[in-house]
Amino acid sequence: MRLKCLFTILLTLFILGTRTSSAGVFGWKTFDTTHARVFYKPGYEKVAIYTAEIFEAYRDKVIDLVGNDPGKINLVLVDFGAYVQGIGYYPTNTEYVFLWPSSEEEFIYLTQNYRDLIVHEFTHICDGNRERGLPAFLDKLIFGMPQVLGPWIRGPFIESTTTFSEAYFSPYNGRPNNPLTSYGLFACLIKTNSMPSDFADIFNFPADAPLPSGAHYLIPSGFYRYLSQTYGHDKVKLFLKEYSGKFMGIGINSASQKAFGKDMETLYKEYLVYLKKLSKSYHNQGEEIFSEKGLFVINFTSDNSNDNFYFFAVRKSPYNILTGKDEFFLGKVNKNGNWKILKSINISVISHPKKVGNYIYFLTFENKPHKSGDINLATVANLYFVEASIKRINLKTLKQEKLVSGKILSYDVSEDGTIFMALYDVKKRKSSIYKLFSNQWKSRF
Repeated sequence: MRLKCLFTILLTLFILGTRTSSAGVFGWKTFDTTHARVFYKPGYEKVAIYTAEIFEAYRDKVIDLVGNDPGKINLVLVDFGAYVQGIGYYPTNTEYVFLWPSSEEEFIYLTQNYRDLIVHEFTHICDGNRERGLPAFLDKLIFGMPQVLGPWIRGPFIESTTTFSEAYFSPYNGRPNNPLTSYGLFACLIKTNSMPSDFADIFNFPADAPLPSGAHYLIPSGFYRYLSQTYGHDKVKLFLKEYSGKFMGIGINSASQKAFGKDMETLYKEYLVYLKKLSKSYHNQGEEIFSEKGLFVINFTSDNSNDNFYFFAVRKSPYNILTGKDEFFLGKVNKNGNWKILKSINISVISHPKKVGNYIYFLTFENKPHKSGDINLATVANLYFVEASIKRINLKTLKQEKLVSGKILSYDVSEDGTIFMALYDVKKRKSSIYKLFSNQWKSRF
């Protein structure tokens, strides 16, 4: 379960999970492995077998990392188009795997494109089902499900156990192994005095901090990884076990004292000292040409001369953070650091921008309504089908246009404006590269 999933969606998934316990509901097909019942739609047999094999290969390893065995689970495969997501819903032991591979730069899926997702969400199930003592007794008696009165939702490491699992099995996978979302980012926060200075504020960041979305994953995850590397992972598992018995999450320091011999604030101060030393090696990575408070650059590209850079960014402010209405725009900066806004845009997810001639090309994603009559998990949960699109902005007129849309995984543009794109077939797990001519623009693939 990712934190951005709304409670209403989770409630719906809970209801659906109780209704999909037998084959044939809503047209689902099923098969059983040693530790999972796999649900999939007709036509997805190959990818269902593949994901089930990944789950079985890493199941026991994740259980060992977390220190809790949740038993047999439901593994539900869903095709929402270019929707990169997953949900580990512990009340019904159900893991939902959305089948589009990530094209976001923060993820580095260099070995198996579903492994990190499967491992991440199964870690949530292992972690969420671990509850002891008084909260476990009251939750079972009153609510019939764990963690209503337990510490897990309220704890600082809800997404730290998961990202730790992502990165544990390969140095080429997972956000903690990517400098842009780990030590490189932390060095930037140290340099700009944006790192939370106290453990109690680990989820609180200045409005103008240079942070990407999902910062609540990244900052605590770095601390969690430090604890494992410094004190040993057995101590971390002991802490998780002790903390799982704390009513409403009260008493984290007693769990910390028992596991590490120190309270959390002391451990966090040690971590900051470690980061400050480590960050020095990240401060000389080249000449800084641009810095602006309250601005986070999502992506950028340059012209052939490298005299000008074009970037997509979001401007953050205290008011915007409260209302959730950040300002997204296309900007331009020269090598002297002088910059300006070229065009405000209403797009927040942008990948692989490239300047060719007088145009900025980019890949983005749009929500589309489901087809009428397509009654499945997607429509029941009120989630959109997501479609990828290649767009471009004319730098002279600043007019934006959509060139092509469909199941586009990545693309490139030659100097003469010819577009090459990789289309991904989720059912076959294969990509095909196409050359797109101008008379095919406005098409859907």
